Amino acid sequence: MMAAEPKTAVARSVGWRAVSDVSAVCQPSDRMNRPLRVLIVDDSPDDAELLIRELKREGYDVSSERADTPTGLRAALDAQA
Repeated sequence: MMAAEPKTAVARSVGWRAVSDVSAVCQPSDRMNRPLRVLIVDDSPDDAELLIRELKREGYDVSSERADTPTGLRAALDAQA
């Protein structure tokens, strides 16, 4: 069996409710121990940790990076190119 390719997500912080309901967009079978790369654009490390914790609770194997400035965002996006 081939390893699942990691999904990539870019989360824009527009409020916790906007990004917290993972179950609304994914089926349970899609979430279980699936790798997920997340770029969090938020100036709050605490909010980023809450998002990561929620994704892990939903069964994702999360790899994340947080950017809190335009320069940091560009650097994170360039690193993925």
